Amino acid sequence: MNMKRFELCTGKLPVRVTQSLSEKGSDPLRYDPLRHGPKTNEIDLPPKGQTPFRIGSQWLLALACSVVVIGVYRWPAFLIPTAAGQDTLQGGIEIADCRVAFRAEIDVPALDSGALREITTGQHQSVAAGQSLAKLEREPLLTRRRIAELRRTVLAERLDDQLEIEYSETAYEEARITNQVDEDLYKRNPGSLPLVSLRRSRLALKRAELDRQRVLKQRREAELELQTQVAEISSIDEALRRTEVMAPMDGIVLSLRRGVGEWVNRGDPVLRMASLERLSVIALVHEDRFHGADPVGMKAVVRWSDGTEDRSLFGIVESIDPQLLEQKQLRLHISIDNQRDDRDRWILVPGRRVTLVIAPDELPARSARSATEEPTRARSQGRR
Repeated sequence: MNMKRFELCTGKLPVRVTQSLSEKGSDPLRYDPLRHGPKTNEIDLPPKGQTPFRIGSQWLLALACSVVVIGVYRWPAFLIPTAAGQDTLQGGIEIADCRVAFRAEIDVPALDSGALREITTGQHQSVAAGQSLAKLEREPLLTRRRIAELRRTVLAERLDDQLEIEYSETAYEEARITNQVDEDLYKRNPGSLPLVSLRRSRLALKRAELDRQRVLKQRREAELELQTQVAEISSIDEALRRTEVMAPMDGIVLSLRRGVGEWVNRGDPVLRMASLERLSVIALVHEDRFHGADPVGMKAVVRWSDGTEDRSLFGIVESIDPQLLEQKQLRLHISIDNQRDDRDRWILVPGRRVTLVIAPDELPARSARSATEEPTRARSQGRR
């Protein structure tokens, strides 16, 4: 009898399966228990107290392991969690010895002309957006503002005073009543009132009316003059603000261009500053490493060591120089968002050399040239 034995071991549970097979050359449709042995499989049961491990469970376990292996293999190589729980870019284009630089350096100008009276910051000091950096001479403007403020106060008090208006209204009402009595008396008895007296009454009423209109006109002029003084004060305040040089953004002062006492014209740079919140990494790479793809927009990560620990920051390829350098090299500019450490210090500073990794799979769009070259390359490889 030809027997084949399978032994499977799973931990401490042995399983032995014995399968009877027909002899070579015999009729498989004819069964002889004396020659072929038992018709059913013989299974050696495990010792008492242990549960038998079925063959179907092992197949399920093997299938689950295969799914896990295939899933790990097909998972994007650049999304592998690090020890810190963050994603990092793996399997991309690695470029060593890249230089970190300021993304933007700006000259902070004077907004008005005058002598530089005070500089409220120093070189290499951190400043916040809106912080005062320097001040020009402002005493003449302050004097003008005090005078304009006094005029505004006088006009406001004049408008609040209703004495002139009440006096003119009273004089007009008195002249009107006197003229009305004279007119009635002259109509009833013309000889009882001289004509000269009637004419004087009429002129007095007209004079009172003109005086009332004059007072109202003066009041309107005072209101306009008050608005003019308010506008003058606002203009002086704006001129005072222009005498102060303010920080346009959060950053650090790189250098001072003027000193205290120097005369500056409007638009002259007073100091130079840059921001550490967003930096730029400059990398040189051969154009063939991208295989015709446009790297602008690709995600990137920079890595370096500060002597105590390894650090990394994420960014994106922002631009490429339009001019191709020697040996077909491209100059890439990668924008990096900087971060602060536990002591509120920036972890990445300009001048440091870092390693850059670019993940080309992050950008599906390719250039028109590569879109036409790839089918041609595939056809040529098929012919070979």
